[in-house]
Amino acid sequence: TDNNVINFYYAVDSFGDGENGDEGDGTPDKYQKKVIFKVVNGKWADGTNADKFVYLDLMKDGKYAVDGTATLTAPTGMTADEGFKNGSWDAEIPTTVSGTETLIFTYSFIRGTTPVEPLDSVSYIVEHYKENADGTYSLVEKDTKILVGKIGATVTATANTYEGYCYNEAKSEASGVLKAISGASDILTLKLYYDIDKAGDGENGDEGDGTPDKYQKKVIFKVVNGKWADGTSADKFVYLNLMKDGKYAVDGTATLTAPTGMVAKEGFEGGAWKVTPPSIVSGTNEETFIYTFTEVVPENPENPDTPDTPDTPDTPVDPGTPDVPGGEGEGGGNGSLNGGAHHILFGKTDGIGWYQVSKDGGKTWDIVFGNSTYEVKHGTEIIVRAGDIMGDAFTFYVNGNAVKPDANGNLVVTVNGYMLIGAIGIDPDIDFEVPDVEESLNWFQKIIKAIKDFFDKIFGWMK
Repeated sequence: TDNNVINFYYAVDSFGDGENGDEGDGTPDKYQKKVIFKVVNGKWADGTNADKFVYLDLMKDGKYAVDGTATLTAPTGMTADEGFKNGSWDAEIPTTVSGTETLIFTYSFIRGTTPVEPLDSVSYIVEHYKENADGTYSLVEKDTKILVGKIGATVTATANTYEGYCYNEAKSEASGVLKAISGASDILTLKLYYDIDKAGDGENGDEGDGTPDKYQKKVIFKVVNGKWADGTSADKFVYLNLMKDGKYAVDGTATLTAPTGMVAKEGFEGGAWKVTPPSIVSGTNEETFIYTFTEVVPENPENPDTPDTPDTPDTPVDPGTPDVPGGEGEGGGNGSLNGGAHHILFGKTDGIGWYQVSKDGGKTWDIVFGNSTYEVKHGTEIIVRAGDIMGDAFTFYVNGNAVKPDANGNLVVTVNGYMLIGAIGIDPDIDFEVPDVEESLNWFQKIIKAIKDFFDKIFGWMK
């Protein structure tokens, strides 16, 4: 039979019930709206004067919905304290509400004398609001204060300190002038706002820095196979304040300065940004920029870029050929190829290569193979015959590129500072002059001329 999977989903429900409203009530918080009622200079119908609150369920088409509505019923039957009368709401209370932000309505009584005589002082309210994750603000009810000041005086509220929040001075209404109260609208209410601030400072960037997080952009820098200028290699981060018209703004911009002076680790080189950091950034999304050094590719003895210069080759060469004219011993000694008459054969002796050493700045070169050395002028051209004895083991490189024999098995090589790779032998039985090729000829022309000269010599010798 098929397996049936039943999924159960649970929504956050952290308020709506309990004495302080901080217990779940069975309805997901995201579908509820909180409304607070206050009474000033009086009492509710039940004889208390503490704030009242109600959580309303937002409904649409008979279902919970964030964009739904709810019916609001305001308290009635409030009574004035001694010496006060004529109570009224500070705003008209609607019968239907929507949205998830908290609403506050205040019902105030005024003093029984007109104007406030003989007293010269009135009450005012100070409220504190903390930002929610969705950008709305909630009243910190326990910190609300009712204070008294003289009519005509300017009063200023002092901001509180809340961990993980910073004071939003621009949004707050922290001061005002007290005036005689003839109605609810005359009551001064100071409102102070606090924004979420949990990042931007500290060793790991997880402490507040005094700027609201919603106006900041985090940028991370990484270095791979290297270190920063200060010698460390750990990721670096920076929090940038987004500004627009001189004010914090979610749609603002910030100037970004990327690190410099990075140093490669041993064995790496050529550092570069994967994506070049821009000088101006925007948006609150986190961005990462990576600076990477690449590994130094070691020389490949079968395809070198620059000549090796060993002091002493590891393996002697014994190509098994007769003595080199002008040299000493079989396949060895010091022979001269300058204008010489030598035909160089490549054999299959594994592990033996050609090496170049210049002792006078590149005017002449010693071609070293095994324990034999042959001096050749810079720019001299040598014809190399591949021959059947090489088989498939032969590869010849010039300037890092493989050169293949022509149809007649011949290669043309100029001694010009590049390494010649292969095992070699010397055949003194074929005598010919080294071709004199102009430096202006390209490689194709050199090959054609060398082949022609070679066959001229061969056929002339056979005659």
